[in-house]
Amino acid sequence: MWPNWCRALRQRNTICPPTLYIQMTAHSPTRTSGTPFEQAFNTLCQELNAQGTLRLYSVSDADSSESVSAVR
Repeated sequence: MWPNWCRALRQRNTICPPTLYIQMTAHSPTRTSGTPFEQAFNTLCQELNAQGTLRLYSVSDADSSESVSAVR
């Protein structure tokens, strides 16, 4: 259920500001296998009207990581 102030904004076709922040870390065998994680994470953030950060760690390169941000 939307808060009253957000419901009023939605009635005026105004997007409510995100009130939820999601942070997730994913480990994968290679960097290229992170794409399904990114897509699912971005979809989750959109559905929840959330901001989020996804960090992808490659098992083959333990010293490096990629960071993907989803902002709604």
